[in-house]
Amino acid sequence: MQRGKIVLTPKLVIDRSKFPNADDEYTPEQRRAIDRGLAQSMKEYKQGRTFGPFETHQEFVASLHKEAKKLSSKKK
Repeated sequence: MQRGKIVLTPKLVIDRSKFPNADDEYTPEQRRAIDRGLAQSMKEYKQGRTFGPFETHQEFVASLHKEAKKLSSKKK
């Protein structure tokens, strides 16, 4: 306790550079597929094909239900 506050001090510092990262997890083909998906998402985002932002979680859930109804009515 210091000056009326609880202070937590880590005992061990971890060198995160020694841990594997996502680059080691995917083949070049998988990485290209991921990059294509991200590029498509950014394109749709720039076109305004997004939902939100939402002020509350209730608004978010209502939007999900509304969009789900649209999808289920298309399947019929």
